[in-house]
Amino acid sequence: MGMESKLIVASGMMRSGSTWLYNATRLVLSSSPTIKNNLTCGWSGDWKYKKIPEKEYTLIKIHDFVQSIADQATLIVYSYRDIRDAMASNWRAFGDSPTVEFADYLIQMHEQWINVADLVVPYHRILTGKNSIIEELAQLCAVGSVNASAIVDEIDNLSYESEGDRDEVHHKTNLFHSNHITDGRNGYWVNYLDPDLVQQIEMKYRDWFEKYGYAASE
Repeated sequence: MGMESKLIVASGMMRSGSTWLYNATRLVLSSSPTIKNNLTCGWSGDWKYKKIPEKEYTLIKIHDFVQSIADQATLIVYSYRDIRDAMASNWRAFGDSPTVEFADYLIQMHEQWINVADLVVPYHRILTGKNSIIEELAQLCAVGSVNASAIVDEIDNLSYESEGDRDEVHHKTNLFHSNHITDGRNGYWVNYLDPDLVQQIEMKYRDWFEKYGYAASE
């Protein structure tokens, strides 16, 4: 990280653990006193409209792929998930009805981010391997050794209600929404998605499901 201005991007498919990954990156960066004192962070929209202060290190969270941001970034981390689970989770959290068009959007964003990411984190790793992700982030951010377990515990205790500023949408620092966590189990989409829609999506993106090891519905 030898550049004068360092933009770190926590990108992620919607509902893929991207807020967890953003906070993991934020707390890893903050574990270095030098970086912590020169770090600003927040949602990409707030950064774009200069609603967060300018500092030497900037960490932003984003979903939509933006080429200019990818080009500017010193480091990009990216999380993804079975798009069926991402769609079901988005429906539970925000009431957005699942559609083939939404599946198209998730895949398009995925294909662009995964090509430029320095660290790619599938959702199942966030469920089962949090400490190892923290250690990888520490290496990528060149901050030395970190207490991975303590960082994981700290993230587990974050919420929209955490101390600090928040607006009607999210907490300004940790970016959690008030209804952020829903049922996070893999494969839980079967209880939410219309089977005909699932069949359409699986046919359209058969290669994608096979590539990432996501089994087709019975």
